[in-house]
Amino acid sequence: MLVFRYCALMSWKGLLWKPWVMATNFNTGLRIAVGLLCLQQVFSESLIQTVSGTLLAENITFYRLTGEGSLRLELHSLKGDADLYVSSQTLQPSFDNNELKSETCGLDVIEVPSTMDRPVGIGIYGHPLQPKAVYKMDIFFVAEGEVDEYEQLFKTFHYYDYYEESKGASDSQAKQGSKKKVPLETSDDSEDSVWWTILVTILKFVLEIIV
Repeated sequence: MLVFRYCALMSWKGLLWKPWVMATNFNTGLRIAVGLLCLQQVFSESLIQTVSGTLLAENITFYRLTGEGSLRLELHSLKGDADLYVSSQTLQPSFDNNELKSETCGLDVIEVPSTMDRPVGIGIYGHPLQPKAVYKMDIFFVAEGEVDEYEQLFKTFHYYDYYEESKGASDSQAKQGSKKKVPLETSDDSEDSVWWTILVTILKFVLEIIV
């Protein structure tokens, strides 16, 4: 972990030492934003446990989850098809008794919020149309409140795609759902705003690492 932090700090310093590289064009800025999202993901979530097993068709395996905080369950069906069910009301959730579920033919993902009571019951069910399912489930701890900040940073590059309700519209216009496009900034002002947002975010991240 110390190595990751050191490398990240050096990388951030590189950006701070050469800010003109960041302001070359829109595509460069977008790549930097995506890089920030990837780096944020490294520090905001961590794999805490992996379980695996084999299921025959229509069989179900249960797990008991006691860990606190926001968690993400990722169920990989390595062979056949397994489905994922979660509940805080029962330790034996199933396809007809659950609070959260994922029933895809590929990767099944469920976000378990920190507000959900513990312990949490997890059920992995073998799909009836597949004779056997081989699965692997990864459990991640996800830091709350950190991802949104970088999602907002990414959206900054797409401000021209956003719309908002017209303010001060008449009642009749509101009933018709009239909308107007968000006014675009001038290219110079918008680019300055974007780069300042990135620089401030970088400084905050570096200070958090140092502290």
